[in-house]
Amino acid sequence: MLGSLSSHTDNPLLDFSFLYVSPRDTKNFKAHAGTFQISLEAEEPLEAHEEEYMRWLIGSSIDEDFSPREKSSPFPVSNPHNVPFAISSMIGSFVELSTDQRGSRFLQQSLDVASSTEKEIVFREILPSALSLMVHIFGNYVVQKFLDRGTKDQRDLLAESMKGNFLSLSLHTYGCRVVQKALEVISLEKRVGLVSELKGGVSRCIMDQNGNHVLQKIIERVPSELIGFIFDTFVGNTYVLSTHPYGCRVTQRIIEYCQIVRSDILTELLVHTPTLVQDQYGNYVIQHVLEHGSSKDRASVISQLKSNIFQLSRHKFASNVIEKCLQYGGYEERQLLINEILDDNSFGFGGVLIILIQDQYANFIIQRMIKVCSGSQ
Repeated sequence: MLGSLSSHTDNPLLDFSFLYVSPRDTKNFKAHAGTFQISLEAEEPLEAHEEEYMRWLIGSSIDEDFSPREKSSPFPVSNPHNVPFAISSMIGSFVELSTDQRGSRFLQQSLDVASSTEKEIVFREILPSALSLMVHIFGNYVVQKFLDRGTKDQRDLLAESMKGNFLSLSLHTYGCRVVQKALEVISLEKRVGLVSELKGGVSRCIMDQNGNHVLQKIIERVPSELIGFIFDTFVGNTYVLSTHPYGCRVTQRIIEYCQIVRSDILTELLVHTPTLVQDQYGNYVIQHVLEHGSSKDRASVISQLKSNIFQLSRHKFASNVIEKCLQYGGYEERQLLINEILDDNSFGFGGVLIILIQDQYANFIIQRMIKVCSGSQ
């Protein structure tokens, strides 16, 4: 808190510590510390010295080149908005504070406990600069705070400020964070309006380290029937996108949330199962099919892998898929996989099992077998 008044001793002579931050120099964000001493009479309330303390603070802690009675004094004598000192003292400096590391953090903490009146004062001042703050390393957190703690009207105004810039924000390192927060809290109507701006830019978002997170959030938060243009991008490209470091994440969200188009996506995807399980990114997509797909989807995956379980169990990526087959497969499917291992006498009786137990990847599969199988198995 700026200019906080607190006692550090029980003696009649009290010391008060303070921290003053100059909003005019938010790049260096100057902090000044000092001690104010007063003699407190017995039974005298501490608040009686607050005005004396503030006068001392204004006169002793401000930079030499900055008069406290000039335009945007951090500690103005008057309080025209009749709000607590911490907020009123920073009027005219909220944008500057938002773009400073410590200032942004302080402002976020202040907004957590601020009244609706105080929040509105801050919001009205930063709104004209909202777009630039969204893409600022520190400012984006202040915008997110308003999306999280602000009123519906404030959220709607921030959503309006994104119009025409939704794609560029989605591709930006800091802007994409604000976009994701907005998709969580604004109305469905506003969400759909903003998301429509991605038409023609979906492929770019899928392949982008920031944009893919926005697409994942859209798939989670917007009904599938309203974002068909996103799924159209996958038609004929599911395999390629599923083997991409960012595209595989979007594919997983579709499998998880979009039942309407899941079957079409999986029809195209599952014909590549043997290849995908051995891919460093594609294996995660097949794992997601096993976890979130239908029993028919799981049966399709397991039937394609069971005949090659010995090699796949020793593979760095495919071994993870085999483990998921055991975890999510039914009783009969688990039995098929167990039989494939126990009935393989390529290395003598029980030789395959011993090799798998000693393998750096396959040993986890044997452990999973023991964990999920029934007593008879």
